Amino acid sequence: MTPRPAATNPTDPSARPHPPDADHPARDARGRADAEPAADERTTAGAAGGAGSTARGDATGSSGGASLSDPAEDTPADRAGGAATDGEPADELLPVLRRRWSPREWDPSHELTRSQVDVLLEAARWAPSAGNSQPWAFHAARRGSAEHSEMAPLLAASSRRWAPAASLIVVNICHRFVEETDWDYSEFAAYDLGQAVAHLTIQAHSMGLACRQFAAFDRDAVRELLQVPPHWQVMTMTAVGRPAPHAEAGTRSRKPDVTRTR
Repeated sequence: MTPRPAATNPTDPSARPHPPDADHPARDARGRADAEPAADERTTAGAAGGAGSTARGDATGSSGGASLSDPAEDTPADRAGGAATDGEPADELLPVLRRRWSPREWDPSHELTRSQVDVLLEAARWAPSAGNSQPWAFHAARRGSAEHSEMAPLLAASSRRWAPAASLIVVNICHRFVEETDWDYSEFAAYDLGQAVAHLTIQAHSMGLACRQFAAFDRDAVRELLQVPPHWQVMTMTAVGRPAPHAEAGTRSRKPDVTRTR
């Protein structure tokens, strides 16, 4: 496999950071603590196998003329959000958040284009991070590719039953340590990777797709397959695709309150 020459690709020597400032452990690889970089300073979400993203100077998620699904119109059912009633906070949620769900059954005829994969990775690339450290990298393998075929046997039996049928599997990788040290690259690296994956997930649903996160796979084997260096950590995977026509979202339940009082 030939990784893309992207600064967020963990195998790219140019991505190796300087030791973080003691007072600012989340500073980026250039030693700067910018809250937001200029557009041309954004790094690229690495993805091998011809399905990666390319750096862009805008945050629109455009993709070279790729034909993407428009978000579905907001319907009364969407606005109800399941158990919500008029006047409840759920009424004010974005429709894409109300519609999001995590299928296990996928449309086997659906394929993602390279441009669509680029858009998904671009959404992840624009996520916020502590000190703009951007401690993430992604490896995208489209169904039917050699990499996908190599990765599928590394899944646990529980996820192997459904994940390989998705159009895309994304490996989510965290920049855990400064190279050749036990220093945290950023103490918030795992948190920030989660934010980036959430961005990718919502972008996918806005394109008429769906995602399911999972962690049932052989991490050591995936690390070896992708040649991930020791200071990066393989965390999770995301299956992306179009739900099977017969798949149903079912009832989504949430805890009634997420606030904490003293």
